Amino acid sequence: MIGARPMRRVLMIVAALELTALAAVAQPSLGPPALEAKLSLDQKIKIAEIITEAETRPLRDVKFSLSIDSVVPPEIDLRALPANAEAVTPQVHGLNYLVVDELIGLVEPQSRKIVAVLQRWRRQGG
Repeated sequence: MIGARPMRRVLMIVAALELTALAAVAQPSLGPPALEAKLSLDQKIKIAEIITEAETRPLRDVKFSLSIDSVVPPEIDLRALPANAEAVTPQVHGLNYLVVDELIGLVEPQSRKIVAVLQRWRRQGG
């Protein structure tokens, strides 16, 4: 017969394994990695600096989510990425962008899907 302490330990291990299995099943399948995951921090900062320095007026109070895989409504104007952003990071070639508050969304022009979200970034003067 198993004692109370070893049985409690076995039950705790089983419960932990069940929670781990449930968490793994609950994770959505993201498919191929998003562009945002493929960009280095340095690339993200450089792109964000270039767009921020372009003095793009940010949109406010939009009626859609600025998040990866969200679709930008057709009434929202998209801007072509500046050539120097594409030169710094070739992976963004051909993308458009929009700025909402303090965030930048990189957008596939054909599908209008957001493929990356970056924080606006202004180079510190010095």
